[in-house]
Amino acid sequence: MRKIFMMLVAAIMTFGSVGCANDDGNSVSNPKPTPQISLQDAIKGEWVESENIYLDKDKKEVEVLELNSRGCPNRMMNFRDQLVTETINDKMEPDSPCIEYKYRGKYTIVEDILNIEYGDYDAIMVERYEIEEITADKLVYLMEDYFVDGTLLGYFKIVFVRK
Repeated sequence: MRKIFMMLVAAIMTFGSVGCANDDGNSVSNPKPTPQISLQDAIKGEWVESENIYLDKDKKEVEVLELNSRGCPNRMMNFRDQLVTETINDKMEPDSPCIEYKYRGKYTIVEDILNIEYGDYDAIMVERYEIEEITADKLVYLMEDYFVDGTLLGYFKIVFVRK
């Protein structure tokens, strides 16, 4: 009888300690995968704008915006050693050649927020972007769009591919 009781206790202890990973309440849903490398390292390099999508306040797609309809190269971003160079090409007139504009600044990344600071001591402009996705060959960030009175209108979802 004692032997049966001990076997019963051992069976209860064995099967009672087995559980499913889905029902233990310890799993955490993380929408952004944990990067194998830091965002600081992942963003380094040259990126070319490939898509620009306008989203409403609820981050629902409203419109895919046309990129550089004037026939000039798309915007480029080059991140290196906390410095960024943004290259934009545009034309003054439809038949004129493309003119290249370069803007240099400093950048920081805090959690998933990319801050770019352009300017000098006289005038400094800070742009703030939420990094939505970054892989070896794709960078996606959101830029908030505000009305003059400070009301949030929506977002620009800007997609870059690695050059």
